[in-house]
Amino acid sequence: MSKETKVERKNSSIYFFGTVWLMIVFIGIGILIQYENRPGNAGNPPKKWPIKSIMIPAMNTSTLVLFVHPHCPCTSATVGELELLLTQCRKKIKTYIVFFKPEEFTNEWIKTNIWKNASSISGVKLIVDENGNEANLFKVSTSGQTLLYSNQGKLLFNGGITGSRGHSGDNAGRNSILSLLKDGKTNKPKTFVFGCSLYKGSTPIAKRK
Repeated sequence: MSKETKVERKNSSIYFFGTVWLMIVFIGIGILIQYENRPGNAGNPPKKWPIKSIMIPAMNTSTLVLFVHPHCPCTSATVGELELLLTQCRKKIKTYIVFFKPEEFTNEWIKTNIWKNASSISGVKLIVDENGNEANLFKVSTSGQTLLYSNQGKLLFNGGITGSRGHSGDNAGRNSILSLLKDGKTNKPKTFVFGCSLYKGSTPIAKRK
């Protein structure tokens, strides 16, 4: 085999593996983008505040409820967006953050960085949701789902307050809530929710290994 032929084969191999590598990179980027923009199940929250809830809605202001799985990485951005939202409307809203906890786990299981960040937000009440009882009452199943109820217990907004999974920044959900609190109306009363499922079928995702 001539020296020129060996060089040609070597160059062909480099070209082939380089092309395969680029294809793998582009496929990976495509999968990541698709995941970031794939919403979770928005559920079908009740139009009126559930009377069996352990949470007490405000009588003279609106009430916001954010449902959280403490181990969902996507939800860190949601908590950050909530904190930003409250800097603009804290006096106009009563806020709960509801942390899902399977009954077989202790409270230490929920004490993640998400819990730590949420507990540092002034004026917010954190709720430990044993086995998803509150999530079931409000018919939600995705971490990051945010509900806004009026002082008369009427559902005003249902959705997420991030534009994609784990990404902070201006988004339709946060803007809709601000519009409702300021003007009493919005053209987007429902938005996509970007977060992990609270349940996988009927099994809490906490049980997955």
